[in-house]
Amino acid sequence: MPQSSKRKIHNHKGAQGRRQKALFLPIPREDAERLMLRTRTMLERVRNGEANRVLVNSLGQVVLFTNFVIAAGHGALEPSFVDDVEHELGLVLLTADRTGEWHIPPELVENLTRVVNEYDRQLRETRLEIIAKASDHMEHLSKAGRGTGERSG
Repeated sequence: MPQSSKRKIHNHKGAQGRRQKALFLPIPREDAERLMLRTRTMLERVRNGEANRVLVNSLGQVVLFTNFVIAAGHGALEPSFVDDVEHELGLVLLTADRTGEWHIPPELVENLTRVVNEYDRQLRETRLEIIAKASDHMEHLSKAGRGTGERSG
Protein backbone atom coordinates (compact mmCIF):
# COMPACT_ATOMS: atom_id res chain seq x y z
CA MET A 1 0.00 0.00 0.00
CA PRO A 2 1.53 3.35 -1.02
CA GLN A 3 2.31 5.88 1.70
CA SER A 4 0.55 9.17 1.56
CA SER A 5 2.57 12.33 1.01
CA LYS A 6 1.31 13.54 4.38
CA ARG A 7 3.08 10.62 6.09
CA LYS A 8 6.35 11.30 4.24
CA ILE A 9 6.33 14.93 5.31
CA HIS A 10 5.67 13.92 8.89
CA ASN A 11 8.59 11.44 8.86
CA HIS A 12 10.90 14.07 7.36
CA LYS A 13 9.93 16.58 10.04
CA GLY A 14 10.49 13.96 12.74
CA ALA A 15 14.00 13.18 11.52
CA GLN A 16 14.79 16.86 11.20
CA GLY A 17 13.50 17.44 14.71
CA ARG A 18 15.70 14.66 16.10
CA ARG A 19 18.76 16.18 14.37
CA GLN A 20 17.90 19.61 15.79
CA LYS A 21 17.45 18.13 19.26
CA ALA A 22 20.82 16.37 18.99
CA LEU A 23 22.50 19.77 18.57
CA PHE A 24 21.54 20.54 22.16
CA LEU A 25 23.19 17.39 23.52
CA PRO A 26 26.91 16.64 23.93
CA ILE A 27 28.59 14.49 21.31
CA PRO A 28 28.17 10.75 21.85
CA ARG A 29 30.44 9.41 24.59
CA GLU A 30 32.21 6.97 22.23
CA ASP A 31 33.15 9.81 19.86
CA ALA A 32 34.44 11.96 22.72
CA GLU A 33 36.48 9.05 24.10
CA ARG A 34 38.01 8.35 20.67
CA LEU A 35 39.06 11.99 20.29
CA MET A 36 40.42 12.11 23.82
CA LEU A 37 42.42 8.91 23.44
CA ARG A 38 44.24 10.41 20.48
CA THR A 39 44.84 13.70 22.31
CA ARG A 40 45.95 12.11 25.58
CA THR A 41 48.33 9.83 23.67
CA MET A 42 49.95 12.91 22.09
CA LEU A 43 50.19 14.60 25.49
CA GLU A 44 51.78 11.48 27.02
CA ARG A 45 54.36 11.43 24.25
CA VAL A 46 55.22 15.07 25.04
CA ARG A 47 55.39 14.28 28.76
CA ASN A 48 57.89 11.53 27.93
CA GLY A 49 60.15 14.06 26.23
CA GLU A 50 59.11 13.55 22.62
CA ALA A 51 58.70 16.71 20.58
CA ASN A 52 58.29 17.27 16.87
CA ARG A 53 56.30 19.43 14.49
CA VAL A 54 53.38 16.99 14.18
CA LEU A 55 52.92 16.74 17.96
CA VAL A 56 53.21 20.49 18.53
CA ASN A 57 50.86 21.33 15.65
CA SER A 58 48.33 18.71 16.78
CA LEU A 59 48.34 19.96 20.35
CA GLY A 60 48.14 23.50 19.00
CA GLN A 61 44.93 22.54 17.22
CA VAL A 62 43.52 21.25 20.51
CA VAL A 63 44.48 24.55 22.17
CA LEU A 64 42.79 26.57 19.40
CA PHE A 65 39.67 24.41 19.47
CA THR A 66 39.46 24.72 23.25
CA ASN A 67 39.78 28.48 22.96
CA PHE A 68 36.96 28.67 20.38
CA VAL A 69 34.66 26.76 22.72
CA ILE A 70 35.69 29.01 25.63
CA ALA A 71 34.96 32.09 23.48
CA ALA A 72 31.48 30.66 22.86
CA GLY A 73 30.90 30.75 26.61
CA HIS A 74 31.64 27.11 27.44
CA GLY A 75 34.94 27.09 29.25
CA ALA A 76 36.37 26.72 32.72
CA LEU A 77 39.76 28.28 31.82
CA GLU A 78 40.49 31.95 31.28
CA PRO A 79 40.91 32.80 27.59
CA SER A 80 44.13 34.66 28.41
CA PHE A 81 45.61 31.48 29.90
CA VAL A 82 44.81 29.49 26.76
CA ASP A 83 46.17 32.36 24.60
CA ASP A 84 49.43 32.16 26.55
CA VAL A 85 49.67 28.40 25.98
CA GLU A 86 49.08 28.96 22.27
CA HIS A 87 51.80 31.62 22.21
CA GLU A 88 54.27 29.35 24.03
CA LEU A 89 53.62 26.53 21.54
CA GLY A 90 54.33 29.02 18.76
CA LEU A 91 57.65 29.86 20.40
CA VAL A 92 58.54 26.14 20.50
CA LEU A 93 57.94 26.00 16.74
CA LEU A 94 59.97 29.16 16.09
CA THR A 95 62.87 27.92 18.21
CA ALA A 96 62.85 24.55 16.46
CA ASP A 97 62.83 26.27 13.06
CA ARG A 98 65.76 28.46 14.08
CA THR A 99 67.89 25.91 15.97
CA GLY A 100 66.64 22.52 14.82
CA GLU A 101 66.16 21.53 18.48
CA TRP A 102 62.78 20.51 19.84
CA HIS A 103 62.16 21.25 23.50
CA ILE A 104 58.88 21.75 25.33
CA PRO A 105 59.50 23.27 28.77
CA PRO A 106 57.99 21.43 31.79
CA GLU A 107 55.79 24.43 32.64
CA LEU A 108 54.31 24.36 29.13
CA VAL A 109 53.66 20.61 29.48
CA GLU A 110 51.78 21.33 32.72
CA ASN A 111 49.77 24.08 31.03
CA LEU A 112 49.05 21.85 28.03
CA THR A 113 47.74 19.26 30.48
CA ARG A 114 45.29 21.82 31.90
CA VAL A 115 44.11 22.69 28.39
CA VAL A 116 43.75 19.02 27.40
CA ASN A 117 41.73 18.39 30.56
CA GLU A 118 39.46 21.30 29.63
CA TYR A 119 39.16 19.97 26.06
CA ASP A 120 38.12 16.61 27.50
CA ARG A 121 35.48 18.26 29.70
CA GLN A 122 34.20 20.33 26.78
CA LEU A 123 33.82 17.28 24.55
CA ARG A 124 31.89 15.42 27.26
CA GLU A 125 29.67 18.31 28.39
CA THR A 126 29.29 20.96 25.69
CA ARG A 127 26.39 20.68 23.30
CA LEU A 128 27.08 19.45 19.78
CA GLU A 129 26.09 22.77 18.19
CA ILE A 130 29.04 24.55 19.88
CA ILE A 131 31.47 21.70 19.11
CA ALA A 132 30.36 21.72 15.46
CA LYS A 133 30.87 25.49 15.18
CA ALA A 134 34.36 25.20 16.68
CA SER A 135 35.15 22.35 14.24
CA ASP A 136 33.93 24.46 11.32
CA HIS A 137 36.13 27.32 12.50
CA MET A 138 39.14 24.97 12.71
CA GLU A 139 38.45 23.69 9.20
CA HIS A 140 38.24 27.26 7.90
CA LEU A 141 41.60 28.10 9.51
CA SER A 142 43.14 24.94 8.10
CA LYS A 143 42.03 25.82 4.57
CA ALA A 144 43.29 29.37 5.00
CA GLY A 145 46.66 28.05 6.24
CA ARG A 146 47.04 25.75 3.25
CA GLY A 147 46.41 28.71 0.99
CA THR A 148 49.36 30.60 2.47
CA GLY A 149 51.93 27.84 2.01
CA GLU A 150 52.24 27.34 5.77
CA ARG A 151 54.40 24.38 6.82
CA SER A 152 52.45 21.50 8.30
CA GLY A 153 55.00 18.86 9.06
